[in-house]
Amino acid sequence: SFLHLLDLTNMQKQIMIKAGLQQEWELMAVGGHLRIATDVDDYAEQIVEVCGAEPRLEGGPVPRPRERPITRFELKGLEAGRTVTDFSYRVRGDRD
Repeated sequence: SFLHLLDLTNMQKQIMIKAGLQQEWELMAVGGHLRIATDVDDYAEQIVEVCGAEPRLEGGPVPRPRERPITRFELKGLEAGRTVTDFSYRVRGDRD
């Protein structure tokens, strides 16, 4: 089956994004980094909301890391005039 996020309401998108991100950060060790990039403004807003509300994470939007290769999906977005937003979050420890 295939899920089209464009067909979902903003609340449904936020739930889907939160579920996917939560699986990622639950597997990560304290101090681990979660890096995300998107060329969809709506997704970027959802990432800020979801990750910003998670007390185990700290971080936010960052300049594009030089070491991150440009993917064909990113290239298509840039060619279409979209802006790519990069995020970096760190998993906090109990003493942070």
